[in-house]
Amino acid sequence: MQPPKSSNPKQGPLTIVKFKQMKTTLVFYLQPGELSLNYLKESAKSALRLTGGLDLYEKDPQTGKYDFLKRVDVVSDFDLDDLKLAIPKDKQDPYANNWIEIVDEDALLKITFKDFDIIAIGYKDNGFFAVEPDFEDDDDLPLD
Repeated sequence: MQPPKSSNPKQGPLTIVKFKQMKTTLVFYLQPGELSLNYLKESAKSALRLTGGLDLYEKDPQTGKYDFLKRVDVVSDFDLDDLKLAIPKDKQDPYANNWIEIVDEDALLKITFKDFDIIAIGYKDNGFFAVEPDFEDDDDLPLD
């Protein structure tokens, strides 16, 4: 049976959201008639596979922070049940990494997405973590 689709009248005709997983950002658009938890997971899975998969990093057991120089694995073949999605508790500060997991269709129907909202991607027991982009001047990078 197909999960129910969102009919949230506050949702605009087209909404651009960002899927975030660690340092990876994937921009995606939503149409209200297509909005379901399964659709979001399928979209995230498809985008992640096109970009090489989920990056898994080592977590420091003492600080609880991820070491982005120590990539443990890249997972490109995974089940939808392995993916978890979440929204930030505070949309004004998504990089505080305080997340509310979207657990079912009822929870999804209560969410109104706005352009460039962040949806965090978690994998199995790894939880949710999004890294704020660093927009420092890259003058020292070689240009080819």
